[in-house]
Amino acid sequence: MARGINRPFGSFRISTSSWQARGLVAWWPAIRSQDLRDFSKLTGSFDLTATGPTLTVDPEMGRVWLYNDASTEYFDRTSAAVSATPCTMCAWMKPDATHSGTLVAVGSSSTDDYARIITSTDGKVKAQLQNVGAGGGKNAVGSAYSLNTWEHVTGTFVTATDMNIFLNGVGKVQDTTSIAFPGVSRTSVGRTTRLNPVTYFSGHISDVRIYNRTLSDAEIYALYDSRTRWDLYAPIVSRLLGKAPATYPGYQSASGWF
Repeated sequence: MARGINRPFGSFRISTSSWQARGLVAWWPAIRSQDLRDFSKLTGSFDLTATGPTLTVDPEMGRVWLYNDASTEYFDRTSAAVSATPCTMCAWMKPDATHSGTLVAVGSSSTDDYARIITSTDGKVKAQLQNVGAGGGKNAVGSAYSLNTWEHVTGTFVTATDMNIFLNGVGKVQDTTSIAFPGVSRTSVGRTTRLNPVTYFSGHISDVRIYNRTLSDAEIYALYDSRTRWDLYAPIVSRLLGKAPATYPGYQSASGWF
């Protein structure tokens, strides 16, 4: 469990000097509707289209999106943030039910192929890949997740024979089945967008990231570690101290980053 999340909020921009910015191709902090994009300018804007989820305020994470396990609640884009190995997907989640729900995925618009990280009905987190034309699918089954608690999930897609899942920076589980990364053309949060969309999430999702490289085990733990988890945010305007951002020391407008 992650106690004392204390995520930065207000106006901010990416810390380009942080290792967390290296290889980052898409980032959705999910703080405000206008924050649901790639701030980095490393690869240009990568907006998602919202369909249905509700913007709420969480006492630990600040403004977040609530998904209600419905076919009308998800974010989607008609292009893929990544389309080959190596790559990494990660997100903070607070599920409110034991269910099969997508955190983040890339999928095909013409087949049911995908790569994704999910919660499962068996109460565990998983990294999954499906490429029917290359032999089927594979499934890295990770640790058990908790309900109504913020936890961090990471999936690494390293090679055709190396896919891994982590929960809270540890508990690495590998699948070595030989299946190539599928052809993909969509990116989604809250569901797996493919020819026939599936696996809608129930609960909160925040700080979704996609990298075009494999994060190391140490880097993955650092994304969970309370001392380093928010190093991508700069400047840190406030840590949920109840002050208006404009009156907090170190405030800087992020308008130039949108």
